[in-house]
Amino acid sequence: MAIIVAVPTLAITLFRVKAALVFMALCTGSVLSLLVGDAAQDMVQTFSSSYNTTTESFILLALLLAPVLLTLLFLNRTVSGSKLLINVFPAFLTGVTALFLVVPLLPDGTKVGIYNTATWDQLVQYQAILIGVAVSFSLGQLWAGGKSARHKRSKH
Repeated sequence: MAIIVAVPTLAITLFRVKAALVFMALCTGSVLSLLVGDAAQDMVQTFSSSYNTTTESFILLALLLAPVLLTLLFLNRTVSGSKLLINVFPAFLTGVTALFLVVPLLPDGTKVGIYNTATWDQLVQYQAILIGVAVSFSLGQLWAGGKSARHKRSKH
């Protein structure tokens, strides 16, 4: 579980991308895996002779994480060094959100192994609060970031 949280947190920090944008990309990936996942699985099943539950998990995880990876790639180094420290806590919350979205999509054996831990039981109790705080921080970071075009063009 720590790896699932640490990978996005470190990637956001190392790539210097605004955590709120990665969070929104993660939400987009969640919608993709939920609404496009069945069609994608059907398409892969048509072309693949060795289709199983691991393949299903891989397809759903790919749909979930593709927008995140593209966001990290295209928005690389868009956070200045001075704002990097402010970005760490939202990056951690994005990692926690990734944990809640990735674990249900993992292959059955791995998923059950995580579900049976005491740490998972404790995290699930605070899931609503953690996701609510992540959404609040992400929206706050988006709303606070940058000046509007109207302010940039005005003369003083």
